[in-house]
Amino acid sequence: MLEEKKEVPQEEDSVKSLLKKLIEISDKSNLKDKDKKTKLPLKATLWPWNLKQGYATVCYINENKNIDLIKVPIEDSTLVVKELFHEASAKFIMTYRNKPFIILPSWSTKPFSPEENLSEAETKKQTTIGQRYIFNKMKIDALIAAKKKISGSTIVIGLIVIGVIGYFLTSGGFL
Repeated sequence: MLEEKKEVPQEEDSVKSLLKKLIEISDKSNLKDKDKKTKLPLKATLWPWNLKQGYATVCYINENKNIDLIKVPIEDSTLVVKELFHEASAKFIMTYRNKPFIILPSWSTKPFSPEENLSEAETKKQTTIGQRYIFNKMKIDALIAAKKKISGSTIVIGLIVIGVIGYFLTSGGFL
C-alpha cells in the first residue's frame, strides 16, 4: 500500500514537469514565429535606383501554375517577359510595400486587373463589400442600445443620490 502511494506522486511530478517543458517549448516557438517577415527574393526586390529606371516587380504565373517573382522594366506601357510583350498600363499596376507590383499570367497579354475583377465579381454577386457595412451597422446599433440602457439607469441612480443628499441635508446629517 505504501509503495503504491509513493509511485503516484512521482507520476504526478513527471506529468507536471512534462507540462512545464511543453509550455516552455510552445512559448519559444511562438516567439520565433512572430519575428519572421515575408520577404521577396533578391531577384525581385526593387531598390531605389531600380524605381528611378522604371522597374516593377512581376508575379509571373507560368502555364504549369508555378510562380516566378522577377523585376522587369516598364517601357512605353509594355513589359517584356520571356521574349513576350505584355500590356502594363496604370490600371494593371498595384503596389506592394509602396513599390509597383504586377500579376501577369503567361497565357494572357493583359495582366490581372483589380478593377475588372471587381466589376466581374459584382455582376456575379460574389463580393464581400456589403458585409463590412452590415457589421458596422450592427455594432453601432448595439452601442446605441447600450447607451440608452446606461442613460436611463444613470438618471435613476442620479435621482436617488440627489434624494439621499437632500434628505440628509434637511434632516440634519447622519445623526
